[in-house]
Amino acid sequence: MNPLVIACTPTRAMVSSGFCSDLLALCRTSDLRWGWTPEASYLSNQRTLLARGALELGATHILWLDSDMRFPPSTVEGLLARDVAMVGANYRNRQKPECFTAQRDRAWVSSVGRHGVEAVESIGLGVTLIRTDVFRLLPEPWFPIEWSVEHQGHIGEDVGFCRRAGAAGISVWVDHDLSQHVSHLGETALTVSV
Repeated sequence: MNPLVIACTPTRAMVSSGFCSDLLALCRTSDLRWGWTPEASYLSNQRTLLARGALELGATHILWLDSDMRFPPSTVEGLLARDVAMVGANYRNRQKPECFTAQRDRAWVSSVGRHGVEAVESIGLGVTLIRTDVFRLLPEPWFPIEWSVEHQGHIGEDVGFCRRAGAAGISVWVDHDLSQHVSHLGETALTVSV
């Protein structure tokens, strides 16, 4: 059976031309469907509605493509080839101090100059492929926003999702090869030396 990949993009109403250009190139080279983008104030609510919609459509995989990301046309095939339940790109966040989104043992993991896949504790969901059986295994809420006493701030819904997956025995992987070609819009590519 061929996988049914549904691309899901949470957004606040507008997307950039760079994202649209990458999405068009991806759609030309990949067999995927586009998930609808619900209107909701909170990213965690948007992700929940998108995941529910993909499950209802019978998706085997959800490809999260956040509207502030850039990615290559080979994204779907590359992530599917990893053949794991959850794998995504590592990219720099846009907060200060700037660091990568992947974490292991509460430390940031860089993808600069690295190749292959690596198990991590969490990744940003900006460009991530997740098998839908993960959502069937985990109880809702899938995307909790938690408070960190240690950091005196909220932990993103992507970190909350990854922690729940890890607690359920689902490995989270970062694809260092893809990470060399993914970035936040307005940011430099990962190949810039740090």
